[in-house]
Amino acid sequence: MAGLVTVATAALLPAATGSASAAGDGHIPARYTEQRLSWHACDDKPSLECATMTVPRDWHHPADGPDLAVSVSRHRAADPAARCRETETARSGPSAG
Repeated sequence: MAGLVTVATAALLPAATGSASAAGDGHIPARYTEQRLSWHACDDKPSLECATMTVPRDWHHPADGPDLAVSVSRHRAADPAARCRETETARSGPSAG
């Protein structure tokens, strides 16, 4: 499941950040799609699990410039049989804290 979350997050992040597509040639480097997230209890919300993932600064040119570290969180379903699909959100702006 963690691998699926990682790949889904890496694939969907360009949409959340406003990029029309991933890398200009359509290829997302393996260092982004194959990374494994190290989940742990969030410091400020122990009911959530937090991790940090690496993303390129520019999805059209992922080899250019330094990468960014993006914090992500998830809430595990209390009843795995009744869980919902994953939802991606991106906190930004002055209220992001």
